[in-house]
Amino acid sequence: MEDLILVVREYIEDETAPYAVSDTVIERMLNQNRTYVNERQIYADDYLYDNESLIYPIGYKYLSGVVLIDGDDNEIDSDNYEIDVFNGIITFDDDYTIPDAIYATFYYHNFFDAVAEIWKYRAAQAKFDGPTKLADEQLPEDKNSRSYCIKKFWQFKPSKSTQLER
Repeated sequence: MEDLILVVREYIEDETAPYAVSDTVIERMLNQNRTYVNERQIYADDYLYDNESLIYPIGYKYLSGVVLIDGDDNEIDSDNYEIDVFNGIITFDDDYTIPDAIYATFYYHNFFDAVAEIWKYRAAQAKFDGPTKLADEQLPEDKNSRSYCIKKFWQFKPSKSTQLER
């Protein structure tokens, strides 16, 4: 979950400490729309050709809690692979002997809906609304402006209908 939280921080423009949004809030927003997948068999990138690739796409994006097991129900040590949680890709180490069958258990999240909800949360925390002046200087709107946060909310909010697409 920590890797996914770091990606969320980039989207909500909150990469530097002290953070405006806590990890707990981000995790809560991500978990509002998550789906559990149990023991989905995954295949190498070149499964239909020579089957020698170390890259295994899972078929889902925005993952957390990934656990890999082999065909004998033994858990594969996480030191033997790296996970790109944003794209749902597992890359095994060169020196690891890959088993014949690999099954993945994980959660996948509705990432952009969670990011939109966090922008709404930030809008509620905003210190001012609209353009602001400091003496005679006009300050650009940023993540502390309520209207900027609302614009970002609508930018990331996924459409629930096929008639309206963003």
